[in-house]
Amino acid sequence: YDASRGQAATSKFVAYVEDKAQSLKPHHYKVGATGFDAFARASVEGERKDLSAVDEVSVPLALLVMALTLACVPLLVLPVVNMLTATIIEFVVVRLLAKSMTIAPFVPSIMLTVTLAISFDYSLFVCSRYLEARRAG
Repeated sequence: YDASRGQAATSKFVAYVEDKAQSLKPHHYKVGATGFDAFARASVEGERKDLSAVDEVSVPLALLVMALTLACVPLLVLPVVNMLTATIIEFVVVRLLAKSMTIAPFVPSIMLTVTLAISFDYSLFVCSRYLEARRAG
């Protein structure tokens, strides 16, 4: 969703229309705004909820699985650092791209999910190889 000045003003207007419609609606009716701007606003709100769900559920669950798989809790520092670094770098790059082009509302959510999955997979691979080599001597 393009965060430029015009889009931000349109988003505020859509929010105003939706709030005003909710306050004036008759009992037992559902009222809302339609169109691209209302859809984009709803997508951004849904994306924020999805990102928090990924943060709150998926990451701790993935780390728990990794801890059980590797049986070495101190080694979990590497995957955490890997995931944080990859996530920060990707959002910085996308932020720079968003200044020159429009980014679809679903991009950050998918981007975070894919990055965490790839980081988890790569970290599990590297850590398991490290433990195998250490056990072998």
